[in-house]
Parts: sequence; C-alpha cells; structure tokens
Amino acid sequence: MINAKVESASAAPAAETIMIRTVGIISRPRREDIARVVPPLMEWLRAHGVEVVCDSETAECIGALAGQTRKREDLPGLSDLLIVLGGDGT
Repeated sequence: MINAKVESASAAPAAETIMIRTVGIISRPRREDIARVVPPLMEWLRAHGVEVVCDSETAECIGALAGQTRKREDLPGLSDLLIVLGGDGT
C-alpha cells in the first residue's frame, strides 16, 4: 500500500491521506521498451503492497498472467491510481 497526500482545491487547503491499494497500468502496445519498463514497475508496486492490474494489450506485450489483466476501459473504475505509459510521440 502506498500513502499519498492529496490537497483539497478549496479555499482552505486541507491535506487528506489516501491509500493506494490498486494501480492500473496501460501502455502503448507493441513498443519494445514496454517489455523492459513494465515488469520492474509491477514488481516494485507489489513489493510495496499494491495490487497491480494491466490492460490485456499490455499484458500480451509483457506476458502477464490472465488474472492480472482487465479490459482497458474497465481499469479506471478498478484502480486507485492509473499509470499510462507511452504515447504517439508528440
């Protein structure tokens, strides 16, 4: 589990601690660097008590187990934090 402080956008700032229990990972599939970056990231998160799920396209690139994958469109609702890797290069 990872603790994170979140500050309110209200006039009187207040800090709130939230627990990040589940992290979703989405990546641009078929990029060679994804297979190099995502597995160590997943390992680090798990070592800190975080459940990790990734979209099926990312899982295919890194060889993740089926139980760790979800449909890409479902990840925002299942994750406390969503990490998106890659892009179109712009």
